[in-house]
Amino acid sequence: KLHAVPGIYNWKFEDLHVKGAEKLARIAREEDVKHFVQLSSVAAQDGAKSRWAETKNRGDKAVTEQFPGAVIVKSNVIYGEEDRLLNWYARMMRNLPAIPLVEGGQGKIRPVYVGDVAQALGVIVTNWVTAGKTFQLNGEHTYTYKEVAEFVAEQVHKPIKFVDIPAQYAKYVGMAFEKLPNPILTDDIFDLLQEDQLGVSGGAEGFEALNIKPADFEQKGYNFLYKYRTGGHFNDPRSERVGEHL
Repeated sequence: KLHAVPGIYNWKFEDLHVKGAEKLARIAREEDVKHFVQLSSVAAQDGAKSRWAETKNRGDKAVTEQFPGAVIVKSNVIYGEEDRLLNWYARMMRNLPAIPLVEGGQGKIRPVYVGDVAQALGVIVTNWVTAGKTFQLNGEHTYTYKEVAEFVAEQVHKPIKFVDIPAQYAKYVGMAFEKLPNPILTDDIFDLLQEDQLGVSGGAEGFEALNIKPADFEQKGYNFLYKYRTGGHFNDPRSERVGEHL
């Protein structure tokens, strides 16, 4: 996709998610690779409104056609120390007087910690018994995007206002932003924010089958969001509790 800045070009979802994944799976089969793991998303489902999710779904199917024993790992929205979820909200709260929420931020997700996803992939990659299976990696609790934003605001000690943006207007905002290099918002992101990502479709196994207990979302978020507070870690209530025992 061309941008307003000359020389900037992004590959299309079709090229990356479908054709690229299919090509990798085909080459792996032709080269007699024994184990192939495709990292995908729980949003990649039939009927997905988002082009990102819809092409991810077709890419998963293309992989299994080219490499029948491939493992499909569908992760929920990933969070962590350098994520684009909690940090994304925190940075907006630092720079904006209000946080935009598409359709009130009612889309639901089950955020999963990046370390848990990495551990799960390590088990899957080294265990051929997983061949041909589909895994869904979900956090233990369900949150709306508004609840995630409220959690971040509480952790960074930032009183914030929320602005509800109807979907039809959000799309135009996203279309304008996506012309910029490395856009933080696009019309497709707004479509994705409106879809529930609960990972409840049947037939897939989860963390339990891998003997992994997902991390607590709020505890993990608490551990690194303090850096956005005025005073950083010096404004961390935990340091006061530690001082009481010194």
